Amino acid sequence: MITSASIAIRLGTSLDEVEKKVILETLQMHRFNRTKTAKVLGIGIRTLQRKLKEYESNVTAIEFNQPLAN
Repeated sequence: MITSASIAIRLGTSLDEVEKKVILETLQMHRFNRTKTAKVLGIGIRTLQRKLKEYESNVTAIEFNQPLAN
């Protein structure tokens, strides 16, 4: 069970980059389970899937050496 975690974000980082970092770190924290990640973040699974597709060209689960889970 994961109780809490933190990430470092530099002042001046764009909100888009902050959102991306939070989503990707949360996804990794939940072992790439998109359903759990969406629930923890308080967003719909389709919203999460759309965001991940936007990031696909830059960062993928393969870079973390993990498959995406539903």
